[in-house]
Amino acid sequence: MASNQPAPTRCPSQTRDWYAFVDLMPPGPKSLHVVGSVLAPTPGYQATLKPAKPPGINPAQLLLVVELVALPGNWPAVLTWINARYDDAHYQGAYREVAIECGREVLAVTPINEVH
Repeated sequence: MASNQPAPTRCPSQTRDWYAFVDLMPPGPKSLHVVGSVLAPTPGYQATLKPAKPPGINPAQLLLVVELVALPGNWPAVLTWINARYDDAHYQGAYREVAIECGREVLAVTPINEVH
């Protein structure tokens, strides 16, 4: 019998290679992109990045929450780096950096670069 329960989520044990940029190339609109990698206990996970709610107290910092969502099926117990990505196609903010958190712990902070 299938369950309608969401798949279990968890925090990654490690992260790396975070990069954030605002694309200001014509013709616009400007867009924000954040990419990085998270370490999962198996290849059977998907990494999600979502804006934190509430958004945090620093108006210059975008706070994103990373989670690992288990995919259905049986997976080998092999540590696997999984890509995480956040895109805002109509970015209107003025953030200077992005903080990645999970479970109220900040895992990484990276500046936002501008691409002209």
